[in-house]
Amino acid sequence: MTDTFSNMFTVLKKLGDVSEGQVPFKNGKLSKFNGKVSSKVGNTEVNLGILHYDWNRSIGVDKINQAIQQTEKAGLDGALMVAPKFSRSAIEQAYRINDSTNKRILLMEEDEINAAFAQMSGTNLNA
Repeated sequence: MTDTFSNMFTVLKKLGDVSEGQVPFKNGKLSKFNGKVSSKVGNTEVNLGILHYDWNRSIGVDKINQAIQQTEKAGLDGALMVAPKFSRSAIEQAYRINDSTNKRILLMEEDEINAAFAQMSGTNLNA
C-alpha cells in the first residue's frame, strides 16, 4: 500500500463516511472500486465508488467510461477517481458526463491528495 493510498482515505473522510474494500456489484461479484464514500447532500445520500490508479501515465477516456459502467453495475451515484494525472480528453469526458447525466465523476490527482493530507496534518510540503 502506497503512502498516497493511505493518505487518500484520510482525506476522503472529510467528504463523508468512507468504507475501504471492494464494493460488490448488484449481482454479488466484486467491482474494481477500492472503497466507497457516502455523503449527505441535503436530504439525499450520495454514494461514490473510489477508484485509485497508481500508474506512471495519465488516465484516459476509456477509464472514465469504464468507471461509469462500474457505477451502474454497483448501483452507485458516481465515482471518485484518484490518479497521478488525467489526460485533457479524460477531464473533458468527465465534464460531459457530469453535465449531461445524473452520474458524477470526480477527478483528483495524487498531488492534490498529498497536499490536502499535508494540510490536515500540519506538514510543510516545502520543508
